[in-house]
Amino acid sequence: MDCAGSENKMKIPKVIFYYSTIYDEVLSGKPNNYKRTENAYKAQRKFQKYWDNKERKILTTMSKISGFKWHSEKIVCYLSYFAPFSYSAPLTLKIRDRKGFMFTLLVHELCHVLYVSNKKKMISPKTKKGIYKKYSKERFNTLLHLSVEALLKLTIEKVFKKDAEKYLKYERTWEFFPKTKRGLTYKRSWEIMVKEGPENILKEAIK
Repeated sequence: MDCAGSENKMKIPKVIFYYSTIYDEVLSGKPNNYKRTENAYKAQRKFQKYWDNKERKILTTMSKISGFKWHSEKIVCYLSYFAPFSYSAPLTLKIRDRKGFMFTLLVHELCHVLYVSNKKKMISPKTKKGIYKKYSKERFNTLLHLSVEALLKLTIEKVFKKDAEKYLKYERTWEFFPKTKRGLTYKRSWEIMVKEGPENILKEAIK
């Protein structure tokens, strides 16, 4: 099989970054100001360029590893200063100073997007089967993120190889924000994923 040819034929969406002043006003509860808006547009342009250089390789690799197809031609991602954290619906990325940090968090959220669009092929943690039975005493958010951490780790390592840690370190957000309770569930997901192996996690999570 011609891998390069198959990659070119694969349907890969375009991620478009968008800054909405009204969105940030709603999240902050305060009127936006001119300087912040201008800074946001600058961040939007810079990050779009940064992402575009890596987009196709990342999204293609995610699709190949999971065996799932992307079902959209375009994915809109909102950038925000006031989002408490990044999330997948609506896809929202918190603006940060480090582009590598934003990049890794985006890959994390895109794992959710890919899984949700192929949810009929996913095994829900609620089934309490396999890996989910073994760790049934863990919090739901921990179990939900096992497959996310697995796909993210394998994708980043496949794309960046020896430089993977430059991005993976940002996934371990509990190392940057150790006081957040939410981060503890992600830490536990990461620990279980490393212990069990990302490939084994995906075998348990995907039908």
